[in-house]
Amino acid sequence: MDFVLRQNCLRYTREHRVPGSTRTIAEVWEEEKKVLLPLPPKEFGCYRQVEVRADSYSRVRFETTTYSVPQSYARQQLVLKAYVDKIEVWARKELIATHPRSYGKGEEHLDPRHYLKALERKPRALGYARPLKNGTLPPVYSRVLAELAPRRKEGLQEFQRILGLEPLFGLDLLTRALEATYQQDLPRTCLVVREVAASIARTGSPPLNLDIIPLPASGGSTLQQFDALVAGR
Repeated sequence: MDFVLRQNCLRYTREHRVPGSTRTIAEVWEEEKKVLLPLPPKEFGCYRQVEVRADSYSRVRFETTTYSVPQSYARQQLVLKAYVDKIEVWARKELIATHPRSYGKGEEHLDPRHYLKALERKPRALGYARPLKNGTLPPVYSRVLAELAPRRKEGLQEFQRILGLEPLFGLDLLTRALEATYQQDLPRTCLVVREVAASIARTGSPPLNLDIIPLPASGGSTLQQFDALVAGR
């Protein structure tokens, strides 16, 4: 269909003349192409940019909605870019936070990852901290956190280590791995979740039996071990 439409358009330019001229559309187009400017080296950003200041709770406001940023940027002057579907917050040239854009009134988008460091210092706040109860992560993360919360600081640190796998696997794959641990009745530890996520990345499905996968030593793992795991060696 696209090919037929293209051919018809090209034939039209060859057979029809520009109004008030003896030349065809195709002839005028060839002449016009010689003076066209090149495309810009970077894609044009379709967003509205505003300067914002993070409050003491590391939140910025755009229109009537507040969005969280990492707590280390509290009370700092930042730049917010509002796209039609997302919000980006920048500190100079560094992207520090991304949220889905909200068009509601008085809404709050809090990313739990932005508050984990503070909660390590205040483990008693785990049960009622708004970023964890009403955060933007998929529901399985709240389930994992509720399971780890009784361990207080140790549990929160384990939760943070699990979230630290996101740069390696992406949020969607990491979410699938966490859900798989419940389906297969596996422990929710960083090491186990990483093994499951690596299996999904490598084969498209979680391991049938975790015992056949060599776990890294408790003292930690290296990047070489991780690369070997993903490669199936």
